[in-house]
Amino acid sequence: MNLKYDKKNINKILILILILSILNFSISILIPLFIIYKIILFKPSRKAVDNIIKYSLLIIFSPIIFILWWLILICVSISIVLLNIIAFIYIIFLMFLSFKVIYKIFKFIINQFFIKQENLSTEIFSLKNWLYNNYLIIISKINQKNKLTINKVVSPPKLTI
Repeated sequence: MNLKYDKKNINKILILILILSILNFSISILIPLFIIYKIILFKPSRKAVDNIIKYSLLIIFSPIIFILWWLILICVSISIVLLNIIAFIYIIFLMFLSFKVIYKIFKFIINQFFIKQENLSTEIFSLKNWLYNNYLIIISKINQKNKLTINKVVSPPKLTI
């Protein structure tokens, strides 16, 4: 029986178990595996008792370390979920603000180009001509049959700024 060959096989098996346990986040397997790896492979048998005493605290506290590890994972996952919720609320808020801004832009354009003012039975529509800075005011009246009749068209003097 070749001891070096056995050590290589044991190393491969332990590394495979280590990789699988890391992938499964199981620290309860990792700590005893680490202790066995340190005691059996790298330490001679005369110091085995000293090594067991040295690493016995890890064996005793491995459930506590396991619980702390899962608490850390739970805290990280909760923080990721909270960040996603905050990002979702932020996106909804930005959408609301963008719709509000678009609404204000449309309202501004409509108010600049087409202004409607009501005075009793007379409605005044003013259309702004942006090129010449003139206003065309159409004074109209709605008669009793709900038909619009234009009474007169008034053009004010040209404004200079």
